[in-house]
Amino acid sequence: MVKAHCSKRRMAGQGGALGWAVLLLAFGIGAVGCSSIYHQTRNRLPPESSAELRLRIEETVRAERQTQQAAEKLSRSLQRHEPLPILETDFDRLEAAAFDFERRALAARDVTDGGSEPSESALEVDRLSREAESWLGFIATNRAADLTTQLRELQRMRR
Repeated sequence: MVKAHCSKRRMAGQGGALGWAVLLLAFGIGAVGCSSIYHQTRNRLPPESSAELRLRIEETVRAERQTQQAAEKLSRSLQRHEPLPILETDFDRLEAAAFDFERRALAARDVTDGGSEPSESALEVDRLSREAESWLGFIATNRAADLTTQLRELQRMRR
């Protein structure tokens, strides 16, 4: 009886060691994988903060254009009195573009934070951030509104 108990205890100890080994291996692989992704991303960014800021502003301006294009598509659909499923899809497209626009504006703002004086670039990032927030506000306010209100407010936004 004592012998059986000792062998069970030995087996449990081996299983525990194997469990720790698997856990350490998984953690090690995860840590290496994460750091390599971050290093690769950092290597793609320009080394100077001013170059990174220019890159982020360019990305944000492209996202602004995509948002405006989605708004134009929605406007055409509203003017044609398209069926509800098409209008919902156009609102979804505009919302996705506006979220991307906001995300890119926030990334640009991260690069501008820490500057002592508001620069021309920082002012542009502020403008882009306000514009992205306005589009998200338009969507939240007007998605369920009647067609006339949606079209009027959309035209106001596009000015």
